[in-house]
Amino acid sequence: MKRTSLAFSQISRVIVIIIALSQHATAQFGDLVKPRMRVIIDNDFSGDPDGLFQLAHLVLSPSVEIRGVIGSHLKVSDGFDNSTTQADNASKKAKELIALLKPAKIFPIVAGSNTGMINDSTPVKSDAVQLIIQEAMRTDTKQPLYVLCGAGLTEIASALLTNPAISNKLILVWIGGPEYADLAAPPPGYSNPEYNLNIDIHAARTVFNKTPVPIWQIPRNAYRQAILPYSELVTRVKPHGPVGGYLHQVFSDLMKRLEKFGLDIGETY
Repeated sequence: MKRTSLAFSQISRVIVIIIALSQHATAQFGDLVKPRMRVIIDNDFSGDPDGLFQLAHLVLSPSVEIRGVIGSHLKVSDGFDNSTTQADNASKKAKELIALLKPAKIFPIVAGSNTGMINDSTPVKSDAVQLIIQEAMRTDTKQPLYVLCGAGLTEIASALLTNPAISNKLILVWIGGPEYADLAAPPPGYSNPEYNLNIDIHAARTVFNKTPVPIWQIPRNAYRQAILPYSELVTRVKPHGPVGGYLHQVFSDLMKRLEKFGLDIGETY
């Protein structure tokens, strides 16, 4: 199994620059910059709003061709969304943002399963699973396919179990998992299991232990380096149209919720 651990530094400046681009500017350089890859985006958009920033970034990037967006579930009774319709809620949030972004090309936005796998050998059934399989099995394109998972692994694990032939037809990029002991120490007050791993541990076992799919993993010690100062959110994101206003609002709402629970996160997120 091919596994690559990707470390990256703070990306807030890159994000705000991308958000600041107008639709007109994107269309202009889009004539010269062509897609280099296909992507399917899978994230818990009703949870931590960082996934909405990722979504905006990718929709505005001319170097990727988005083939689908999957709204995925959180862990049971999660503080971000304690409902039983987490994946449905996630797909609705994705649709809200994409309606503001007004992409030139339309792509499917589907909900994954609202629950995780019951074990590491029984796949869930969902439109999201079929979306991954259908795209991976295409024979009319040579562009590589990346499945970008920013939360749990329920849908990709289920797709790999449902049709094992797709394992050599895509690359999985996963933000999740704890530190590797020989590379980094866990942060103060860390959770065990790591947050995204804990969303569906059965799915993670499937992906890592039962399939040969190539994995580019971004573990906790790497993804915690992506920090967004609130000052930049206010001055460099909020002023930029409906999209900037929307992203500012979801983060502001989150900070207000955290304050109610007595959590002071300071000036960065």
